[in-house]
Amino acid sequence: MRSLAITLALVACGAPQTRRQDAPAVHGMALFGDARTFASHLPMFHAPHDYQVLLQVTLEPHITLAPGELYTIAPTPFELARVETPGYAMTVDVYRGHFERGGTRVAAATARIERVLRFTPLNAATTGATQPRFVLFGTAREAFLVHVITTRPDFDQIVRVTVPAGLDLTTPREVRITRSPTAELTVGETVEASVGDKSITLRVDAQLYLERDDLAM
Repeated sequence: MRSLAITLALVACGAPQTRRQDAPAVHGMALFGDARTFASHLPMFHAPHDYQVLLQVTLEPHITLAPGELYTIAPTPFELARVETPGYAMTVDVYRGHFERGGTRVAAATARIERVLRFTPLNAATTGATQPRFVLFGTAREAFLVHVITTRPDFDQIVRVTVPAGLDLTTPREVRITRSPTAELTVGETVEASVGDKSITLRVDAQLYLERDDLAM
């Protein structure tokens, strides 16, 4: 297993922005989490899908996600910026597998937004990061890293990690990794991290999602 030096920083909370008005569209999302359920928008570098969005949601009725399986949701067409409305609810079809790539529809549900963890516009002209960044969030028992997408070509990755007991994940944190910006995390590796004046170790336990093709152009 490789050991990598990284730095943690709190995700900055920017001032409210004026959102572009987009036509309603199907905004597919990866669905994951046991104790808490999260949805990560499957973005591209063209409108209306050019936003990286990470949400905590409640499914009604509750759906148990089988460990190690990819689940996605296909909401009824809507304007993505509406997820920022407190309590907004999406009518969704839940799929085991990718909803556009042969996944099996398993249920219809309502996904109610509990918290917006990230809502960031993507710009293909942005200068790429010299080091890849990930958002660390969840709970001490069930924590996740989601790759921060910057410029094309890039990749979208969600992994489950083990964090030290007692680590406060009330607020999502950004993780900077000393490695090539095009290199994703691999299952089984350990990551040496510093949080303020403390050093912690994160272990990558499972990969839940990885996509490169949709972010290549």
